[in-house]
Amino acid sequence: MATNTEKPGNIISVPSRGQPIDSAFLHQMANAINTLGANFALRKGKTFIKSSSSTPGSPRPTANSSIHASVVQVPLTSEKVDSSTKISVKVSFAEVGFDGPPVITATPIVEDATQQGAFYAIATVANVSKQECTVNITFASQAELKSLSVSVIAIGKNDA
Repeated sequence: MATNTEKPGNIISVPSRGQPIDSAFLHQMANAINTLGANFALRKGKTFIKSSSSTPGSPRPTANSSIHASVVQVPLTSEKVDSSTKISVKVSFAEVGFDGPPVITATPIVEDATQQGAFYAIATVANVSKQECTVNITFASQAELKSLSVSVIAIGKNDA
């Protein structure tokens, strides 16, 4: 005897253990799988990607887009930083397979900073290619850092 479970979204009944094979149930299950597959095939999700002012943007199926997200530890040559300090770190995303330069955001993560007054770090992205970028980090005031990392998110068209 087939029983319906209490889980929301179930579209076919779950058979009891030890129940003999039931062709009507197998037919119902095959129809449910086919309906699910057809619904996914009809999805019209799009992503719009415009990676620079010199390239035209283009809507494309979301499946043809890739996202790289990482947190990269930044090596410190000195724990003391000030407004003249600039630290650069290369971030690689070659394994993603972008077919052109992606759109990138970078956020500095400063932990255990000792400073007087307001303190913040600014990350700028430079030298963007389809395989890597450089993140430059500058500081608004003096501080002593214990650790510094940068969170990077790159979104772009994939090679597929």
